Amino acid sequence: TQQGKILRMLTWSIRAIGRATQGVRLIEMEEGDRVVSIARLAEKDAVEVQDEG
Repeated sequence: TQQGKILRMLTWSIRAIGRATQGVRLIEMEEGDRVVSIARLAEKDAVEVQDEG
């Protein structure tokens, strides 16, 4: 977040059902804070591909 909070979670651990009109909340943010970046990381067991160029 803009205030420096970092959140890492496994996608399978996120419940699929939340409040019908508002979705599922993943993080409680303070007033005035906002998301500044999102990244999807591969699992450690995933095969790595190296660029040979």
